[in-house]
Amino acid sequence: MEKRFLSVLEFAAVLGIGKSTAWKMVWEKQVRCIRAGHRVLIPIAAVEELETTHLETSRGDGNQIR
Repeated sequence: MEKRFLSVLEFAAVLGIGKSTAWKMVWEKQVRCIRAGHRVLIPIAAVEELETTHLETSRGDGNQIR
């Protein structure tokens, strides 16, 4: 079975950002998440949406992400 959710630390690793930045994104509701007890889980689909949105925004000025 394929993994459907990431922990905040896994989310940070996938995006190549620090854990503090990842938690800030959760607190500021910049990424969809669910709370399961004390755990915060981020759906894989939310990560894909974030990447798509970021790529579209970045390409708007003609520059590409490297």
